[in-house]
Amino acid sequence: MKSAATGSVPLLVISFFAGMWTTGVYYNYYRDKEYGMKALPEKLLRQFVQMVDKLPRPSIYEKHIYYVDFQTFGKQQPTYINLVRDPLERRISGYYYMRFGRIEGNQKEKRTEEERAQTFDDCVLNNMWECDEFGPKTFTMTQFFCGQESICMEPSQMAVERAKENIRRHYAVVGVLEEFSSFLKVLEVVMPQFLPVKADGTSEDGNKDTPFGEEPRIMRQRLHVDYQVYDFIKERFHMQKTQLGIKD
Repeated sequence: MKSAATGSVPLLVISFFAGMWTTGVYYNYYRDKEYGMKALPEKLLRQFVQMVDKLPRPSIYEKHIYYVDFQTFGKQQPTYINLVRDPLERRISGYYYMRFGRIEGNQKEKRTEEERAQTFDDCVLNNMWECDEFGPKTFTMTQFFCGQESICMEPSQMAVERAKENIRRHYAVVGVLEEFSSFLKVLEVVMPQFLPVKADGTSEDGNKDTPFGEEPRIMRQRLHVDYQVYDFIKERFHMQKTQLGIKD
């Protein structure tokens, strides 16, 4: 399960398949293209857990969904990994992607030409819904790691702490896109069965220009909930690299 708009899942999948080619051990790969429903009602959540639990072993399953605790349904917890991006960079990337990128299915949003031409700077300074302080996109990362419970549906310190606890207890690795090469190196050690090949991936920092002036400061403040989770992930990832003796 993955968070949205990290930008490098295809690279990770390619790396996994490279590992399969090297070892001769092949994995079933599933990608769920339903992007709209990340929080599921209990009936659908139970069906989802049962479906994943019945997948042939070994399998890789990719889906945009908030964290799911399989143990609450009496099932074995899958091995979770994820990759996140600086919240501001992710927000800028998502903003322009929804205007000019390839949109699938129910992600397609109709905008007027005037709305499409509006820059991210304009969005921030005018406090539009995609950039406002209390909008649904200001704590996306927190929601993904917090999970399906009601406390995860609104930005709060409780949601932040739940997200941190889930990361700490249930995720083998959570890397950062800006250090993608190091992420692959950590996976080599932590999950050699998936990624036994030597990782030579290059770091990525996205191609969108970060705004100048007051806009970054304003938007980072609006994304303060997600930045708490992001900073926790970076600290944990750097500790993991140090413990494994991995250098950039």
